[in-house]
Amino acid sequence: MPERRPPSKVWGGLRRPDGGTLRVAGVDPTRAGRRLSALIGVQLQASALPDSFRVGEAMRFFCAYHGIAPRLDLLDRVGLGDRSGAQHHELSGGQQRRLALALAVAHDPAALILDEPTSGLDVASRTMLHELIRELQAAGTTVLLATHDMAEASELATRVAILLRGAIAATGTPLEPPRPAEVTPGSRFAPSTTPSAGPEPSSPPSAARPGAATTPCTSARMSGRPCPR
Repeated sequence: MPERRPPSKVWGGLRRPDGGTLRVAGVDPTRAGRRLSALIGVQLQASALPDSFRVGEAMRFFCAYHGIAPRLDLLDRVGLGDRSGAQHHELSGGQQRRLALALAVAHDPAALILDEPTSGLDVASRTMLHELIRELQAAGTTVLLATHDMAEASELATRVAILLRGAIAATGTPLEPPRPAEVTPGSRFAPSTTPSAGPEPSSPPSAARPGAATTPCTSARMSGRPCPR
């Protein structure tokens, strides 16, 4: 059986595309390595942090990788300031998602890739994540969001692409009916996407590990500042 390549992992340089070309923030994710990790932040569905990793330790580790001072203020922003000494396995699912998002944006990336960031979360955690995503968008961060929740896409996105079995089926905006995508028959979303938001691969310390993605799914892109080239 062929290996599944969820688009978010291909965009983030965690999986190689099976064909075509890809540019994320003007960089080829299959070649860029460290350069890509400086341009993007990635939050996947599941965390790969060691169970014994403490919250504050994780933030210091990721910031050290990017050569910046520890962004402990972000832990306060996502409601984890009082959990700095807690081990990762002691956090609830919602708290782990919030920590993953804080780690993904600690270095102020130009583009942020989110894979089902609110799936399975309680209402309070979901609301907090939505607020943080809006703040990032307002600050000029380009956000690429993969979600099965059409209501979430309508609320957060400015452009929407519907994916069926890995291929773009329709595109549009939340305010207009999606139109059939103008793509070559058989073209796949993971191997080739537009050069407006994307990465080149590097393997930064990752708070996310590969997780199965199901289809159909909706990918929503919220445009802020143009990604650097």
